Amino acid sequence: FDHFVRTPALTRLMSVENIHYAKYLKSSTVVRGLYAPLLANMQSLLDRGQAEGVFRADVDPIDLYISISGLAYFYLSNRYTLSWIFDQDLAAPARLAQRKAHIVDVVLGYLRPVSGGGPIETPSP
Repeated sequence: FDHFVRTPALTRLMSVENIHYAKYLKSSTVVRGLYAPLLANMQSLLDRGQAEGVFRADVDPIDLYISISGLAYFYLSNRYTLSWIFDQDLAAPARLAQRKAHIVDVVLGYLRPVSGGGPIETPSP
């Protein structure tokens, strides 16, 4: 989240690149290689958390990365329209801190081991 906040051009670049179906990204000889160390680090953290019993055992690091990025990216890439719709300044420092805390809570909630070995059941209304 902090990386996206510090580099707003990255959010815009990703949006434009997706409009073009990753046409220019596919010609890069560097970008794909940047993600191998990131995923290895995430897997190491997951392994450690799983060994300590604080993380669930079935976490895919790619899915986790996409979820974290999605929670950050959508908020920041749409902050201007969402700020107007909800009549809030979503770029205000206090609001950014609130969003970051929310992302941490969501991700840690997912990572916690599930008792009973299955998915968390949502109670019926």
